[in-house]
Amino acid sequence: MAFSAIAFGLLLGGVLYLSLLLLANPAGWQIEDDEGAYLYQAWRISLGEWPYRDFLSAQQPLFIGLGGAVMALTGPSQAVLRLLSGLVTLATAAALGGSVGRVCQRREVGVAAALIFLAHPDLFRVGRFYLSEVYMLLGCVLGLGMLVHWQRTRKRWTLAGAGLLFALATLFKLFALLSWTGAVLYVIAARRGWREAALDGLALLGPALGVVLVMGGFEGLSGTYFAATIGHHLLAGAGANPGVALLGKLKLFRQFMWRYPLLVLAGGSAGVYGLLRPQSRGAWLAWQLPALLGLLLIRRELGMRHFLIFLPAFAGLSASLLATIRRAGGRLVGAAFILVLILPWLPVNLSQAARFDHWTGEVVSALKEWTAPDTVVLSDYLEINFLARRPTVPIAAGLHHTSAASGQITAKLLIQQLAEAENPWVVVDVSPLTGSTLVGVRDYPLFHFYLREHYRLKGVFQRDVQQLQVWEPLHPPPAVQLLPSPEYRSGVQVGDLAVLTGYTLEGLPAPGQPLTLTLFWEVRGLTPVGYSVFVHLQDDEGELVANWDGEPLEGLYPTWRWWPGQLVVERRVLTLPVSLEAGIYHLSAGIYDWRTGQRLPVYQVREGRRLPEDRIPLADFEVRFDGMTLKPISPPES
Repeated sequence: MAFSAIAFGLLLGGVLYLSLLLLANPAGWQIEDDEGAYLYQAWRISLGEWPYRDFLSAQQPLFIGLGGAVMALTGPSQAVLRLLSGLVTLATAAALGGSVGRVCQRREVGVAAALIFLAHPDLFRVGRFYLSEVYMLLGCVLGLGMLVHWQRTRKRWTLAGAGLLFALATLFKLFALLSWTGAVLYVIAARRGWREAALDGLALLGPALGVVLVMGGFEGLSGTYFAATIGHHLLAGAGANPGVALLGKLKLFRQFMWRYPLLVLAGGSAGVYGLLRPQSRGAWLAWQLPALLGLLLIRRELGMRHFLIFLPAFAGLSASLLATIRRAGGRLVGAAFILVLILPWLPVNLSQAARFDHWTGEVVSALKEWTAPDTVVLSDYLEINFLARRPTVPIAAGLHHTSAASGQITAKLLIQQLAEAENPWVVVDVSPLTGSTLVGVRDYPLFHFYLREHYRLKGVFQRDVQQLQVWEPLHPPPAVQLLPSPEYRSGVQVGDLAVLTGYTLEGLPAPGQPLTLTLFWEVRGLTPVGYSVFVHLQDDEGELVANWDGEPLEGLYPTWRWWPGQLVVERRVLTLPVSLEAGIYHLSAGIYDWRTGQRLPVYQVREGRRLPEDRIPLADFEVRFDGMTLKPISPPES
């Protein structure tokens, strides 16, 4: 008896420790781009705007609607919504523990399930932010709890209740459909006759009609609900090769197993037993595991976070192994195993809870100082808009690296809405480590050119590993021009990658003066290599006088991101030496692999001949100092 009490005390102590840690320091860390978008959208709802109609959102209505309702009552507070998420996470752990303990008829087994659930690093991180997974999991765990009641009573109204809870979870996040599917599989497997199984399955699936009606209602009100939510997921995987997508998911499964081997081993072994014996105590959780295969059918990019829908099953099944231990001393050993299982996770969770953000406040304060409250700010990270209380353009409320990479949000659409706003500002992350949102739109070269034509750089801020550039609109604003036309035409192909269709020159070679060259590349093929572009100015002897080497668009748009059919426009500025002497000079360009120095072959398209040294000749100049006049002796053909 003493051993049982010690085991129970150890497990309960772990749950209490993790509960306090989960709720600690709710506003310490501000950098979470997914949460930032949801906070911003909830804030706009609290101001009377409608999702899908007044701003783009890929989230389900109950989730952002709940955030909007809370903000309408308490004000736009990040800490309040984070604490709410923490409390919901604790309620989910309690519901899971209660159901597992009731099925196994051992209170320490239920506490162990709650402990494993709370200690899981992915769940702990998600539970500290305002993210939809938290609320989805509560609905799914409560729905699974209704299955426990059905397991004992076989009353169909309990299945209808479970279906209603799964339906609510789906209106928080669509991935709840996977857990719902697992529940249906269990109900069918647990029945001995097909007729009864079919009726039970229909009772469980009946509330799906309500989900369709709610979604249809939002589509009717907004006209864009399905395109914004369902379309977001479909577009995200539309261009993916099915084989490559499947291989990526298999690698993700392997990563999950390597990261949590004991959890997979313990939960998986108990799950296999439950699958083989549908009438066993753990079958209600075991049948969640086959729904894992549903992840393989999703083409869009997934992460470890998407496995959370199956965490209640893994946690409950792992804890249920304690129910097989009869001796009191063995229970203490079982409790020790649970603690060993979660021990590697605790330092990660402690680190999460102790983090402080020392950078965001500086960016937010600068924006508040430089802009008026109604100034539109297009930002890579919507938590900056939320914290600064600055609106963005409607389509950018759904800005995310997934919506950018899929083509749901494009530079052309962003530019159109920026042009409609009054003096909008722009905040863009140019870090090679984290810059993937605005920089990640498929037609980013268009945005890059527009930004440098219509804005000036106001400030640069380091935000952890992010490097944020704040751009101020020019006054008066220039006329909107998406892309200029080249001054001179060309027809030179560089490998299979691109054709230089034209270029523009500004200035003539003079000592200490800049020479600006704008190159117009029409992309013809894909490449996995990040090539560099070179621009050389040589004297008549072939000596290099000035050069510019680097990846396209200041390194923000490497060639491995180029898409066939794109027009990539980039400017290169050569600052000529003060000691520039009179004479003849030759301007040329090309593309090469900076790792090997190997240049891509250059061909004249019309003549089909390869050009010497694989360089594109652009212009010849004669520099003469008779009254400081400069004359091009061989201007490019226009």
